[in-house]
Parts: sequence; structure tokens; C-alpha cells
Amino acid sequence: VGVLGVLSMFAIGGLMAILTVLSVSAMASNGRIAAGGTYYLVSRSVGPELGGAIGLIFFAANVTGIAFYLQAFSDTVAQAYGWDAGLDAKTAEKALAI
Repeated sequence: VGVLGVLSMFAIGGLMAILTVLSVSAMASNGRIAAGGTYYLVSRSVGPELGGAIGLIFFAANVTGIAFYLQAFSDTVAQAYGWDAGLDAKTAEKALAI
């Protein structure tokens, strides 16, 4: 890919982030945000049917992200304490003892 490829990936990612922030800012500035946060904003803007579908995808993305964060956290803790990174009973006992 090279340096130019990596820089173009960052540029595209930054552009996508800016467009997302501007879109959410436009939706949020249209009125008061009630309970529900992001789901409320999306469903109010695109309707309950499409908003529900987007909400399910948003939920799945958050669940997946949390799983990855927990895995990274547990790997970091295991490395910090010098435990074996393998998935054996001894490691599981140590992890549960924390």
C-alpha cells in the first residue's frame, strides 16, 4: 500500500468522520433530544422503521466493539502480570481470581 495509500486512508477516514459529525450536529440542532440518545435522533430524522433498523445495526456494532475492548483489556492485564496468553484452565482461574 505504501505511505501514500496509508495517508489516503487517513484522509478518507477523516472526511467520513467530519461528514458524520456535521450530519449529527444538523439533526441534534433541530430540537430537544429526548431519552434514547442516538436512536432518538436517527428515528426522528428518517422515521421509526428505518430508524429501528439503524438502531439494531448500531446496537450490534456497540456489542462487537465492547467484545473487542474486553479482549484487548484482558490481554493487556495478562501481559502485565506475566500470565500465559493461552486459553487454558490455569489462566482462566487467574483471570477469575482478579
